[in-house]
Amino acid sequence: MNFCLPDYDGGSIVNVSASIARACGMGDPGCAPARLLDVGDLANDILVLLLIDGLGLGFLRRQGDNLFIRHLRGELTSVLPSTTSSAISSIATGLTPRQHAVTGWFMHLRELGAVTAILPFMPRIGGEVLSKYRVDMHDLLDMQPMFDKFDRPAHVLMPGWIVDSAYSRLAFAGARRQGYDDLDDFVGHLRVLLGQPGRRFIYGYWPEFDHLCHEHGVDSREAAAHFRHLEQAFEALFAAVSGSRATLLLMADHGLIDTAPQRVIALEDHPELRECLSHPLCGEPRLAYCYVRPGSEVRFERYVSQHLAHACECRRSQELVEAGWFGPGVSHLELAHRLGDYCLVMKENYVIKDRLLGERPFRQIGVHGGVSRQEMSVPLVVFNAAAESQSSVPD
Repeated sequence: MNFCLPDYDGGSIVNVSASIARACGMGDPGCAPARLLDVGDLANDILVLLLIDGLGLGFLRRQGDNLFIRHLRGELTSVLPSTTSSAISSIATGLTPRQHAVTGWFMHLRELGAVTAILPFMPRIGGEVLSKYRVDMHDLLDMQPMFDKFDRPAHVLMPGWIVDSAYSRLAFAGARRQGYDDLDDFVGHLRVLLGQPGRRFIYGYWPEFDHLCHEHGVDSREAAAHFRHLEQAFEALFAAVSGSRATLLLMADHGLIDTAPQRVIALEDHPELRECLSHPLCGEPRLAYCYVRPGSEVRFERYVSQHLAHACECRRSQELVEAGWFGPGVSHLELAHRLGDYCLVMKENYVIKDRLLGERPFRQIGVHGGVSRQEMSVPLVVFNAAAESQSSVPD
């Protein structure tokens, strides 16, 4: 299978973040600027980055003529894994996953001796948010967000149910966070911020498209209908700010690919493989990190080669780090511990899952985290409000 790997040399979402850092006076955050952007794109007083969770470029192109295609600057890649926790951490810091070591939805944190769902900051098996046990996320992630280093105020808009989460407080430290209720509220807050005087940076995050793709599938009627609602909302927003000193960038953290029940590899059906593991699977169902018991490496590799080669490629995690899959730069001190010994890189639309005692089964149709083009390829949409206004004036 031909994998689509992140293009950290100017063609990834992290490079857009690096360009924003430069435009906002921070300088070089540790990553190259985006090839698709130039200084003129980002020179306006108001710079906006809108992140539509899950809006892959393939889906966008299948919708025919639409607002975003008309303002499409080009193709970006996600980071690895192609998932929200890793991608937003890169956007907030201007660093690659190799540098910030946020490695997926499930992370084995040796400081806690447990597998943790990092965005809700809860143990995988469930329970209370770890902050209630006086566990400070900053001590675990050591994340250095960019926003307090900008030469202008930074504003962040996100759903009200996550605006004050431990992750949001850490990743967006230095920015003024504001929650919203629904799409109308989201766009309304954007219009207010865009209409205020002075220079500023605005980051807006919209997760509902991703949620619908998980539940119904990427090419479902539900996802298509929601996309049209998004298009209408942003068309009104673009029209409202036309002629202002604003540049709006729109991109996604990742795309998605639909899986099917017969493409789900359940670890409980492979007890010999499970016996080789010292911890539950971590990372993503499309890119699973395996912690192998000492002395079981040969047995593990042989089993995957004989029974799962049709569904995945088995690679040593350190090999992928050295090959640049997680980005250039100096590896975070905890990176190796969070990637385990091996990565199972899923082929086609396969996923691999395990299940702990007490966990409720769930199924997602749309999935992400892997290295298919559907997951990795995302759009960069650029709307320069001042230039748009000039171009609309007849000769």
